[in-house]
Amino acid sequence: KPAELVLERLQSDGGVWVDYVFIDPLTGEDGLKRSWLVSHDGYIFGSGFYYSIEEKLVNVIDNAIRLYQEDGTFDRINARQADPNAHYPFVIDPVTNNSPAHGTFPDISESAINSDITFQAIADSMQDDGDIVHWYVPFKNPINDEIDLKHVIFKLYDDYLFGAGYYYSGDEKVKSIVENTIEMYKEDRTGLVIDINTQVSDLTPHYPFIIDPHTKTIVANGGFPEVVGDTSLLFSDHADKAPNEIIAELYADKGVWVEYTYNVPGTDFEEKKRSYLKLSDGYIFGSGYYFSSFTVVPNR
Repeated sequence: KPAELVLERLQSDGGVWVDYVFIDPLTGEDGLKRSWLVSHDGYIFGSGFYYSIEEKLVNVIDNAIRLYQEDGTFDRINARQADPNAHYPFVIDPVTNNSPAHGTFPDISESAINSDITFQAIADSMQDDGDIVHWYVPFKNPINDEIDLKHVIFKLYDDYLFGAGYYYSGDEKVKSIVENTIEMYKEDRTGLVIDINTQVSDLTPHYPFIIDPHTKTIVANGGFPEVVGDTSLLFSDHADKAPNEIIAELYADKGVWVEYTYNVPGTDFEEKKRSYLKLSDGYIFGSGYYFSSFTVVPNR
């Protein structure tokens, strides 16, 4: 809730529930926190608890489905107009690619959110995989009117995709993964390589990988361990930089951004990928994300 609304509710009601992002002291990372605030003697007293963003998103979606079930229309979802920075619901018609409901900007509800995305592919996959999926899709961010990467949870109901999610910077995310992977490698070299290749992430497209710069082969891959031993596509004509240019920048102790075409293993998706690379302890550490053509990429 905006600060002004919180203060207003405190004055009128005496207490208010607030959801916000705050550093969790147990993990040192940003976490979603729900707190109860009470105004007393000129001070605000509060206490709260952390919970996963995924739990919040599912709750938002379930509430939107409930509103739709009660009167069979999207009117009450469109009427809510939640804070743009909050986790608001939206609805996609996978047949038309239009959004008949949007919990923050109902004025765009009849326009295609992103005409390059085939939402029917998401709906079709849910028929086989169940009624809830995590997808990572580039949406037009209504706050800055730019295409940003968004982590979305979808539920399929009545042939509509009910969703909620959050935007984030792919660049910042993958740089953080690379730095953390390097630090963990310094503590347990062999163990980390084994962990990366065996603990395949199924909740994020941003997995770490390690490359031997001498052989240019993949040593570890947290998304697709089956490619270990293959020559990395970073050092091929699929990349926007020549191999010697990448190596030169890495040995100059710089972080390097490389964009290249990548056929996602086990799928028919061919994507352009943007990866961040850094040299440490004789190996290239990297992580990246898919973007470019904005074809939908499912989580793995």
